[in-house]
Amino acid sequence: MGELLTRKELAARLGVSRQRVERLIHQGRLTEVDGKIDLDHAREVWESIRPDYRTRSKVLAQDAEDASESGAGPKVVSLTETRLFNQARAKRELYKAQAAELEYKRLAGTLVERERVQAESYAAARLLDQKLSQIPRQIGPQCAIINDPLECEQLISQAITAALEEFKDALAAL
Repeated sequence: MGELLTRKELAARLGVSRQRVERLIHQGRLTEVDGKIDLDHAREVWESIRPDYRTRSKVLAQDAEDASESGAGPKVVSLTETRLFNQARAKRELYKAQAAELEYKRLAGTLVERERVQAESYAAARLLDQKLSQIPRQIGPQCAIINDPLECEQLISQAITAALEEFKDALAAL
């Protein structure tokens, strides 16, 4: 029989939550005697149900053996360390999922490169600039002949509308 620990101490040693230890007790996989649980038995149970944690448990056990040989106490992984590890792993998985989503959108054609959009937007803006700057030269002589201000205003408005329509068509082609 190995070291006897409380639920909280056992959870810290195994790197799991106290609730997980309690669940194992309620499932009958761990037994509690006078509020204490055998560490060696708990490790065996934990390793049998969670194969991916076997390596971590063996490392912790080896660290504990090394520490006891050197005179230091066994290494205890705190809940904070475990929580930080789990948060970092969750963050990594989130970034991997986001990268996969971006790659999917790129392949599906719903995602375009920023540089391409900037270049085409710049070209459309230059077109608008050119069209608007040509208006005075194009309709200036016509407005000089017209005596009616309302007619001159309509002529200017039509020229501006035509320039904006070309701009709108250029943007729609993006």
